[in-house]
Amino acid sequence: MRRLLLIILLLTLPGAFADSLFQHEQVTSEISISGSAKVKPQARIDDLEYATINLSFFPQSNFQQQVSKSTITPQTPILNSIASFTWDKPNKPSLDFAIISTVITKPEIIKVSKKIPFPIQNIPDSAKLFLKSSETIDADDPDIVALANELAAGKDDLYEVVFTLSKWSKENIEYDLSTLTESVSQKASWVLENKKGVCDELTNLFIAMNRALGIPAKFISGVAYTDSVPTEDGFGAHGWAEVYFPGHGWIPFDVTYGEYGYLDEFHIKLKESVDAIDPSTRYQWLGRDITLATSPLKINTKIKERIRKKKELVELKVIPEKSKVGFGSYNVIQVTVENLQDFYLATEVSISKSEEITMLESNKKAILLKPGEIKQLFWLVQVDEFLQPGFIYTFPMVAATTRNTTYASKFEVQQDSVKLTKQQAQRIINDAAKEEEKTLSREISINCTPATTSFYTRSNVEINCNVKNDGNAPLDNLNVCMDTTCKTINVPISKSIPTTFMFTSAIAGVQEVVMTASNAHIFKRTALDLEVLDAPVITIKDIELPAQVGYEDEFKITFTLEKTSMSKPQNVLIQILPLKHEWTLDQLQQDRRFTLLLKGKHLKAGANTLNLQATYNDFNDMQFQSQNSATITLAGTSVWQRVKLFFSGLFR
Repeated sequence: MRRLLLIILLLTLPGAFADSLFQHEQVTSEISISGSAKVKPQARIDDLEYATINLSFFPQSNFQQQVSKSTITPQTPILNSIASFTWDKPNKPSLDFAIISTVITKPEIIKVSKKIPFPIQNIPDSAKLFLKSSETIDADDPDIVALANELAAGKDDLYEVVFTLSKWSKENIEYDLSTLTESVSQKASWVLENKKGVCDELTNLFIAMNRALGIPAKFISGVAYTDSVPTEDGFGAHGWAEVYFPGHGWIPFDVTYGEYGYLDEFHIKLKESVDAIDPSTRYQWLGRDITLATSPLKINTKIKERIRKKKELVELKVIPEKSKVGFGSYNVIQVTVENLQDFYLATEVSISKSEEITMLESNKKAILLKPGEIKQLFWLVQVDEFLQPGFIYTFPMVAATTRNTTYASKFEVQQDSVKLTKQQAQRIINDAAKEEEKTLSREISINCTPATTSFYTRSNVEINCNVKNDGNAPLDNLNVCMDTTCKTINVPISKSIPTTFMFTSAIAGVQEVVMTASNAHIFKRTALDLEVLDAPVITIKDIELPAQVGYEDEFKITFTLEKTSMSKPQNVLIQILPLKHEWTLDQLQQDRRFTLLLKGKHLKAGANTLNLQATYNDFNDMQFQSQNSATITLAGTSVWQRVKLFFSGLFR
């Protein structure tokens, strides 16, 4: 039986691209920030001479957002990023203030086209403030300094260093809402020790590691679209970082969202500061026996307009190592990411998951690409061992970036296909890393062809390989190997050198044969899937029939043909002897249960031995035979019936 099963794609897509949220050229939002201070007099309200509330938490225009309209109540100018609300002799019980802004946000990127050397030299005075250790960003903590130095060791590219710090923070610190309190943000050293935190705390650690390496970094407060914490409008308070890049200014890094070097269009920046706990509102007042009771700011955000336009910044390709594997097999999913831009880009890449596939690591990985660079990511997956035999399963594999660039591929799973071990799959990944590491690997090609792709155990099969030099230098002392059997050859420029190997196996099944060519500067790998067949075997079992029947009775005989070999028996002839009952099958692909209707008058009087016989061939037309038997008694026959049986037996 052959049937195609498709895993339901909508149930397996990563959250990053379950919808098309982040695909807009720009988004227009209205954000309302309001607050109130209650006047609590011991005597009279008019004893309050004046009150000033300095608000530093509201949107202002920058390279990613533009404030097109702003209504300030009560009216007050904005100086040095502060709105100062002042009341003289207010004579009222509540001092209310609000800023309602229309903000246009765009997913703009500050374009870094060339390497910026690390460590940074000549930091401007305006950025040096953001190098200091502060209350929750304790950049001078010895453990933070040690980790930052370990992660940056040997790197001379500033973008690579900052990306490495952000990637480590995202992958090693668990986002955990249990650390969230109403007014307290944990120190970076606490986050490093406990390996958990919320957005402010992940950002604290990331900023602290940057400052520990002499890289200025700011703490940014704002709002962003989120589904982590349920909110009425979908937006929640959020914290991220901006990092100083000489010659380019301040570049955003949102560790929590996995947005490295850019922000999506649903971030609205409200404040920048040295430390996460810098207050957003400051209060001053003068009055006899007067206090002001303050409350948290109220923030409401509404999306007014979205302009959809998807710009592909990178190109993806998804390539399963094996297009078809067996039950319980491992497989390697390769995702190629190409930067289509002339500037640095970093992104998270996610691949789809399903219940029948186990991923041995997170389905998300972050990658940094230099201008025009192409890189590969690899995922090691394992297929469920207990799928239903006789079915072909098709598993979609969909990859997507944080900005919703997607690519779909698939691989099939069938019981008798090649079964990669974990070690074989890991070797594929390791070999790919070797090929990437050795710079001349692209200057060689190796093509191998077996004399046949299906053969029997202990047979010798010739594998012919051609190794071609596509480069401009001779390839000397090149080791060409079939698994662990190697030959050394020299390949001149533009020449192909043939090499032959003999393969044999005592183990049946589809097997991967790995061919490599390598020397000090080159590593190239290719693989063949060869079907090693055993001799076909059919077992006749589980015969069921009544112990005895009468002359006029009809009865059933039921039995199973079990395919006990991996190879499939061909041209199967099934017979019930001495009865003249027979039928044929072109091929026995899996176990089959048969039921036949027979008549008592076709037997002989007394005990009868029925021989069930299967005759079949292998692919080379060699013949095999299997037998089994069962006994049935023809009882209670009359004289006339025995006479009939005697004469019918003469003509059998």
